[in-house]
Amino acid sequence: MKGFVRRVAQKQQGFTLIELLVAIAITGVIIIGLSTTVFQLVAGNSKNSNAMTAVRNTQQVGHWVSQDILMANELDISGVDDPQTDGGTDILTIYWTQYTAWDDESNINSIKHKVTYNFTDDDRLIRYHSVDTLLPGGIPYADGFPAIDAADWLPSGSLQVAQHIEFIEISPSINQYVLSVTASAGGFQPVSESRTYDIKTRPD
Repeated sequence: MKGFVRRVAQKQQGFTLIELLVAIAITGVIIIGLSTTVFQLVAGNSKNSNAMTAVRNTQQVGHWVSQDILMANELDISGVDDPQTDGGTDILTIYWTQYTAWDDESNINSIKHKVTYNFTDDDRLIRYHSVDTLLPGGIPYADGFPAIDAADWLPSGSLQVAQHIEFIEISPSINQYVLSVTASAGGFQPVSESRTYDIKTRPD
């Protein structure tokens, strides 16, 4: 009977120090592995989300600028400040004519449009649109456009085209303009994306 009690007591002594150390080490390895996996998933999702944001901003710039340059009768990339924009740097001013009506005597009515792209100090690209008349039928057609600071340009609205823009440049090339733009998305896992667009001008 005493031998049986002694064997039972020996079985209830618990883990040895070595067994505890081995168990702790194995648990630590498992925790590190799980933590690494979770971090990689979070980092990957954040990086993908930031990349999509940056790409979307570069595409927005390419879409709007391309669309307006294709409409242009005249185009100014000299960077002259437009008094109707609010701070920042004017990088592009585009003019075009919208023909609204004509009669049997070939009298053509038209509305002249001006679009100015302004690169703000907080890395946004704003599109300012103005017209030269409020008359629904427009004014008699005439070549040329009012000066960039003419008082008869009437603002018709502004639009934030994109944000988080790091760099934007428009340069002339043969029968086209080259638009270079870089957008970023900051925070955890920041990402930058760059795009170059070759935009052909409207034929004369």
